[in-house]
Amino acid sequence: SACMADGAESLRQTILGNDGQFQAYAAWLPREKSQALTEKSLEWVTQHQDLLKARGTGGHVRRCHGDLHLRN
Repeated sequence: SACMADGAESLRQTILGNDGQFQAYAAWLPREKSQALTEKSLEWVTQHQDLLKARGTGGHVRRCHGDLHLRN
């Protein structure tokens, strides 16, 4: 997988993409709940953006499936 040089921005884009999908399923996931999740997620990224950027620059952020473990 390719290195993501700016881990914070990459994560923001993923969160915003997920939010778009949440909106498409508002009948199952009310907008106020999905919007709260999106806002909290973006806040977390902002709080940790320096660490995420450093990890991305250091080659420690990868675009891959999120449940990696030793049995994969």
